[in-house]
Amino acid sequence: MKGPGLTACLLVAGLFAGCFQHTIRVAVHADGSGSISVRQVLSKETLAVLQQQTGKRPVFNEAQIKEFAAQYGPNVHPIVVREISLPEGQGYLAIYEFTDINQVRIPTGKESYSFVYRNGNLTAKSPRPPSKRQAAEIPSQASTEGFARLIKTMGTPYGFSGEERPEIVARRVLNDLKISIDLDLPEGTETSHAKHVEPQNKSRVRLLQVDGHVMSSRPAAIQTLLQADGQAPIEVLLSGLPGVKIEPKAELKFKLP
Repeated sequence: MKGPGLTACLLVAGLFAGCFQHTIRVAVHADGSGSISVRQVLSKETLAVLQQQTGKRPVFNEAQIKEFAAQYGPNVHPIVVREISLPEGQGYLAIYEFTDINQVRIPTGKESYSFVYRNGNLTAKSPRPPSKRQAAEIPSQASTEGFARLIKTMGTPYGFSGEERPEIVARRVLNDLKISIDLDLPEGTETSHAKHVEPQNKSRVRLLQVDGHVMSSRPAAIQTLLQADGQAPIEVLLSGLPGVKIEPKAELKFKLP
């Protein structure tokens, strides 16, 4: 069974599935073993949408979340799974462990982040950075019919009447969206060549970050998302949008201490 992944959180082709927070953190040790922490919280509105679609209240499914380990690699196994319940929504925290990061993949839809480890040297491989030509090829025509279907599906929980302009709906849904993929390296690892490093933790490299609150305040960014048809890779679609950080290098090499 395949886990929700990033495409379930940022589903371009009318908009998104409305994830509130989706954080993935890969922590690697000096010997190439490590763990993957996944924290996902769905907003109350999204939970209501799911209930509206299925006819029953979404429940925490520990067995299913444990099965999600398979999407990260053949040697990845769950060690902690627990439910998260907050005033703004519900979700889960899962921690998976692995013995060999060479077999680990972090899927982002059509592409994946991958890793190569040998003799204390680690290479983090990002999906190929988008070229200007690729970015220019993103479809420029929105699907009015598809968007209308989305509004009908999400209408009641989000308080939509069905008459709102697409950009109004997009702004509302995007506002709570937060996605990140981090790489935690052993303390003392040189990371200055990475573009996005955590200021308070120099051993943490941010490979991807999407802040929907920032994006929702920029009309041009909303129009870019509305005009997508879901065929462009996520990295191509998001490149250059406000509130988005993407590691520009296709490969980051680290010497683990």
